[in-house]
Amino acid sequence: MSTNLETRFYQPGDEYEIVELLKISFPYWASLRSPVDYLKWRYLDSYYRSFVVVVTSGKKIICINLQTTQKIKMMGTIFLSTFGAETATHPDFRGMGAWNKTLDFFEKSRLDNQIKFHYSNTQNPIVIQKSLNTERYTFPHQMNEMLRMKNAGQIKSLTQRSGFIALKALNKINNSFAADQYEEADFEIIGITHFDDGVDKFFAQTETYYNYCLEKNHQFLNWRYFDPRGGDYHVSQAMKDGEVLGFIVLESIKAENRLVGNITDLLTLPGREDVAKALIRDACEYFDDREFNSIKFGVAKGHPYQSISSRLGFLDTSMVTKMLTFGVFSPLGDIYERLSSSPPDKICYNLGDVYLH
Repeated sequence: MSTNLETRFYQPGDEYEIVELLKISFPYWASLRSPVDYLKWRYLDSYYRSFVVVVTSGKKIICINLQTTQKIKMMGTIFLSTFGAETATHPDFRGMGAWNKTLDFFEKSRLDNQIKFHYSNTQNPIVIQKSLNTERYTFPHQMNEMLRMKNAGQIKSLTQRSGFIALKALNKINNSFAADQYEEADFEIIGITHFDDGVDKFFAQTETYYNYCLEKNHQFLNWRYFDPRGGDYHVSQAMKDGEVLGFIVLESIKAENRLVGNITDLLTLPGREDVAKALIRDACEYFDDREFNSIKFGVAKGHPYQSISSRLGFLDTSMVTKMLTFGVFSPLGDIYERLSSSPPDKICYNLGDVYLH
């Protein structure tokens, strides 16, 4: 077996070997109807630039490192960042340092493109432990994955299943002291098939409130949620007198012969918790009508959306399964420290910001 490893950026025609590596490492890729088209949408035709680095042994691609670029507004300033989306190494070549060889490419690319920082998100226990044991920063406001599940019996792990049953009982007790009341809305929720520039005005009103949020506009959102290669999404907006008060994006995923629903994106005007509640309630009804057993929702720990979802039956899974956002934030200087002291309600990021599927 050749161990002469070479590193380079993606070249046309690589996508087929890249997809095969992704299918080996990630069950989601193996479930896709057209993984090559999905790869092209996600990385090669992305709204912001992506970096696709491969390591070869001879003519064979044996390792890949895929990163996307994002614009993030922090403490009033917009920064370019890279987000580590996916890496994979062929089983026959693991332990040979292939992944480490990709890092020099990314370091140079960040310098050339004035990219200030890099981060990633994981639920892999090995990666979490490694990150916590190094000097790499963890993001100061971690995402909590909230879960609404009808039947915990579908969870294979006895420990996790018992944990979720206990969480559900505790959640019921806690919410008995703050029973959710249905409120008459002064707005309507409508399904949409594309975003228009009205949502840009909405973002202009929201982004000044948040100390951390991804910069989005209607073109980005249309690439993200309405390109048929990108997945199966259902999008609704809360509207009043032609103005956008908020929107929600729902994703349907088939995983292990069952349907899983994600609340992929959710944002409302500041102070409109009534809109957030109505949108999440509408999402639950959408998935319940289609007999989904579980719904996932990601939110910054302590954000008002977390307590709203809790009152609607969502459980905080951080006590059972861990999720970690980590990265290299040191180039941000005192902005990182200022962000650390920011209240949770000023932090906005969703599952769709850290998982592209």
